[in-house]
Amino acid sequence: MIGAWLSTRSRAERFGLGLLAVVVVGATYFLLVWEPLSLAHARLLTRVAAERDLARHLTDVGARARLLEAERTPRTPYAGDANLLTFVTAQARAAGVQSYARKLSPSGADAINLMLENVPFATLAGWLVVLDDEHGVEVERINVSASKAAGFVTAQITLRARRG
Repeated sequence: MIGAWLSTRSRAERFGLGLLAVVVVGATYFLLVWEPLSLAHARLLTRVAAERDLARHLTDVGARARLLEAERTPRTPYAGDANLLTFVTAQARAAGVQSYARKLSPSGADAINLMLENVPFATLAGWLVVLDDEHGVEVERINVSASKAAGFVTAQITLRARRG
């Protein structure tokens, strides 16, 4: 049917229709095959570059962490024969918590009470974790209330040397 219709057309019309068919096939190939593949390739190149940047960053962070670990000063655990008040005072000074202390007093042989005012919560929490994990001095009781400034707290704490 198409062949019969084409045979009735002049040579110039058949050439034009053939050229149009080539353009339509080419445009279809471009829109359905080439362009999607090209866009996918560009996205993949972007992702690969981002992954390389991330890998480089993680390598740098790992190297920095190893340097910091090597520079870290070893902690001394609390040796039950030392004065706990003196030990905690020294640790508070080293952690930057001493300036917030309003009251430090012994509570028996192996415990102390302290009151800290307007201390940054993150600093206090970090110091208490270090005392427990690295020095064997644990929180027996704590009462924390928010200060007027955001991120700051007032705390009443009883610390006790871990036994055993």
